[in-house]
Amino acid sequence: MRRLSIVLCLFATVASAQFYPPKTSIQPGSGQRAMKASQSEIGVDQKLNDYIPMDLVFTDDTGKKVKLRELFKGRPVILMPVFFQCAGVCNLELTGMADALHQFKKDSVGRDFDVITFSIKPTEGPELAAARKMVILDMYNRRGAEEAWHFLTGDLATIKKLTDSVGFRFSFDDETGEVDHPAAAIVLTPQGQVSKYFLETEYPQQLLLDSIKEAAKGRVGIKVEDTSVWNCIQIDPLTGQRTLNIMKALNLAAMFTLVLLTVSVVYMTLKYKTKALMPGDDGGNEGA
Repeated sequence: MRRLSIVLCLFATVASAQFYPPKTSIQPGSGQRAMKASQSEIGVDQKLNDYIPMDLVFTDDTGKKVKLRELFKGRPVILMPVFFQCAGVCNLELTGMADALHQFKKDSVGRDFDVITFSIKPTEGPELAAARKMVILDMYNRRGAEEAWHFLTGDLATIKKLTDSVGFRFSFDDETGEVDHPAAAIVLTPQGQVSKYFLETEYPQQLLLDSIKEAAKGRVGIKVEDTSVWNCIQIDPLTGQRTLNIMKALNLAAMFTLVLLTVSVVYMTLKYKTKALMPGDDGGNEGA
């Protein structure tokens, strides 16, 4: 039992040392009309090294037809597939990106990189794109972004060609207008090559900036780790540093403690029964 007490004390020490206030962000797939885990067609296949089709034609927030190629100005591009009426994951992605980019001290949209946000809902038009652009640019609050942060809409066939090129798998119900989708932001090189994925609604500033700079050099990053591997880890949006998720750590500690208690009870019970069955052991009444 002394060993058990020591283990419990160690768990308490680790938990207190690793405590960080829990974040209230919605994780990919848990927001309104976001990814449904039961639908295997929803997800992201990370197609690093592949190129997007640069001649696809979309409609920008002013109603003008533009080719993707026209939006690449020799700078890396952050590609964001969302839809503008989404009040769940999409809203968190856009506001999270605006906040992360606003924190950059020197690098900015329109000077060092561009952003292309396009709707994956074919029934949305330029008016919705313009309205969402106004809100996001007001949050970003940096000069030069209006001409370099693009908000696009298009027909389903065009949208599918672009999402397929980056492995973004979503579904659109033509009858109900419902969209089911994951969360993703993709960093592209100036030539339109897939360089890095962010599969969250929060973007570690330093990691995001480093990814943009690497893409500017034409370099391709590595795949995002399997989330099942990092299910006890959260990423600090300011530093990109991984830290232990306290709630999950405590859950694991509780489970481990329960196992230890069960093993201890079984061990003590077997030890007592073994001692009771030993020949010549009468409880110590003789020889007093």
